[in-house]
Amino acid sequence: MTSEIVTYTETVGFIEVRDGVGNVIHTLEPTADLVKVLTDEQIGPQGPPGGTGPAGPTGPQGPPGPPGAGGSYSLSFEQAFNSPSTVWTIAHYLDAYPVVTLMDFNGHEFEGDVYMPDRNTVVVTFDVPMAGAARLKA
Repeated sequence: MTSEIVTYTETVGFIEVRDGVGNVIHTLEPTADLVKVLTDEQIGPQGPPGGTGPAGPTGPQGPPGPPGAGGSYSLSFEQAFNSPSTVWTIAHYLDAYPVVTLMDFNGHEFEGDVYMPDRNTVVVTFDVPMAGAARLKA
């Protein structure tokens, strides 16, 4: 139930709100230094909304995430041939047809005829006997 407020009276320590007939409809006890009751005529139109306030503080760090997917890697195998030979047979067990790099013991690359009879064997042949190493990368 609402009543139109016509008057209010300040008495010592209280504010009485009266209806148009003069009946007290509410008694307020001020809890602040100043209390003022406003009528609809004293209240202006609502103003525009205020701007966005400043950003709040940074929150706490979240929990660690799940482990990532495995990265790519390649299998490798190296075999040295200390005695010069015209045929190098390499059993590597990489279960793949690898990339073959042939090197002398000074790190210089050279070529040979490479044959792979299966996924775990490499046979290299040379015109002249060679010593060095074979590096295989799957």
